[in-house]
Order: sequence, then structure tokens, then C-alpha cells
Amino acid sequence: HELMADSGSTKRGPSDILDAIFDRVADQPARSDAASILFRQRALERLDVADEVDNQLPLVSRRSWLLVVGLAMVLAAVGVWMALTPSVTAVTGPGRVVGPPGVIPVVSPVSGTLDTVSLDEGAVVAAGDVMAVVATGTGNIAVLAPAGGTVWQVGAASGVGVEVGTVLATVLPPGSESSVLLAVPESAAVDIETGMKVNVSSGQNVTGTVTGVANALPAADAGSRVGLPLEDGELVVVVTVDTNAALQPGALAQGQVVVSDETVLRRLLGGS
Repeated sequence: HELMADSGSTKRGPSDILDAIFDRVADQPARSDAASILFRQRALERLDVADEVDNQLPLVSRRSWLLVVGLAMVLAAVGVWMALTPSVTAVTGPGRVVGPPGVIPVVSPVSGTLDTVSLDEGAVVAAGDVMAVVATGTGNIAVLAPAGGTVWQVGAASGVGVEVGTVLATVLPPGSESSVLLAVPESAAVDIETGMKVNVSSGQNVTGTVTGVANALPAADAGSRVGLPLEDGELVVVVTVDTNAALQPGALAQGQVVVSDETVLRRLLGGS
């Protein structure tokens, strides 16, 4: 009542009101029953636990949260890159734009003097056509085209002497504009199979597919088929590639056989 009377007669400030409330609470008899003691004990225990948690787990600063979020974003970006970026395993080798079986040499069957040369680069010949005549002491011997195709290079002229096996000219087989032969060392060619994708560069960049993998040959024999001078040493495998675009027959080429194009993540995880 005193509080109410005072409130009505004189307006008290916030501190006066709080003092009055504390006085009234102090006048109440203290509870000493077991329930009150138990309640206080539990409250104190809870208060102690909360304080301990606050001491052991201080609040993380804003800067630390930004660092954690930034690191998480970087890791996520790296994961996406690894999942989408291919890790290409490829085998490369030099080659030439020519169809199988490769460059066809036209050789002199005898020794003598070239009497007539009926060879013009770019001319189309059929198997058995007379391409030259060699004069010998016993008569003239005709040099026949070993296979049909297009005359590529002519390396002889009338009036010159030739020996048995001298290459007079070379012929490219039909379809050479859409085929490439690659010379690959045997050790590098072990993983190459038909159906694999090939990136070909020969004046322009095109793609192709492996359609044949020949048995390993001595470097000289493989070089003769591809029309390239290869150093003796390791055996060489001639790989046939069909291209998806026409190229200049007889032109040099560089091929990259894609053996595997798994993603970086799949490779790290050991996928096949």
C-alpha cells in the first residue's frame, strides 16, 4: 500500500521503484525447504556449465568465418574443375596423308638405261600400266605400275642409268586424301586400339579414327610405307587413321592418338 500511495502522490524514478521492489522481496521469509534447496542447486549447476561452455568455446570472429567460407568456396571450385576437366593421355607420331598400304614405290626390275619415262606427277595410273622402259644389252624392259593410284613423285629421267631396285617414282593409293598413316614407336603403340580418336594436323586441324594397327616393322620398312626417313633402332608400328575431312594427298602430318580422356577427378579416384 505504501508503494501505491507513494506512486499516487509522488512520481518516482526508475531507481526508487527498483529499491522498493528489492525491499519488499527482502521482507519475505526465506524458503528453506528441500525443494527450494534442490532448485537452487540445479540452477547453480546449470549456470556453471553454461559459463564453462562459454569459456571453452569462445565466439568465432567474423574474419574467421569469412576465411572458412572462402576456403570452402575454393575447394568447391577445385572440385568442379577436377570433375569437368579431362586429363588426356595421348600418343603422338609423325605421318603422311596417304591411304593404306602406304606409299607405293615404282622400281626398276633390271639394270640399264632409262629409254622412256611415261611418268607425270598427278597422273592416275592403273595396275599394270607401263610407266617407263629400261634399255639393256639384251633388249628393252617395261616398268609396270605395281598398283593403281596417283603418281606422287618422279625421281628419274630418260637417259640416266639405273640399277635393279632403283625407285623411279612413287604412287599414292586411291582414297589417300582422307587417310593418314602414322609411324609410332612400338613401345608407345602398345595401348593404341582401333576406334580411338585422333587429332591430325596437316595444314589444317581435323579429327579422325584409328582403323588399323599394323605389326611392328623395322624403321626402314615402316619409313618406306609412310614416306618418311626414320632412324634405325626400335621397331615401328604403322597406324592407319581415317579422317573426317579431306587433306592434301602426300602432305606431311602429325597425329595425336587419344588413348584416354578421363577427367582429372576420375583419374585421381582410379577410375577406368
